[in-house]
Amino acid sequence: MHAVKLSQDIIKDFSIIIAEVEEHRRQLLKTIELTDLAQSRLNGIELINYLSQCFERDIKPKFSVESVERFRIEILDCLRKINTWSDDVKVVQEKELRKQFDHL
Repeated sequence: MHAVKLSQDIIKDFSIIIAEVEEHRRQLLKTIELTDLAQSRLNGIELINYLSQCFERDIKPKFSVESVERFRIEILDCLRKINTWSDDVKVVQEKELRKQFDHL
């Protein structure tokens, strides 16, 4: 469940970034339609700068080695805890998870 939550958070972050990129793209296309080449060039540069900043600020840290290692450790800790549960508890938890995530 923890891994699902983390992946949902990452997808949410990507969705926000994609929406922002889409807005920059719309502005660029609007400027191009107006045939203002100087402004189009500036909007293109602005889009490239935005994407670079986005990558450095938001995306790169999520996929850094330290981030992956931290999540790996958290997931292993969760698995160790689950291994201490009785079989009856595991069965109940599995049924509950299957109900919650029947789409997976």
